[in-house]
Amino acid sequence: VLVAARQIIKGETIHPTDMKIVSLDVNQLPHVYLKNIDQTHHKIAKQNIQSGAPLKPEDLTNPELIHHGDIIT
Repeated sequence: VLVAARQIIKGETIHPTDMKIVSLDVNQLPHVYLKNIDQTHHKIAKQNIQSGAPLKPEDLTNPELIHHGDIIT
């Protein structure tokens, strides 16, 4: 199971060094969790994530590619 190797603040881009893989009893986890570092590639934290917390898909989002006010041609 992927867990946060440190506290991750909302809005931060997730890097491989921000996570570690640990063995946990998955029967004790009440939600879907991430198992592979590739699942976090280019993702941003949607909320604060505590160190040691299992990473869930709903914790992460894709970065905005177009920002309000950007000129698109």
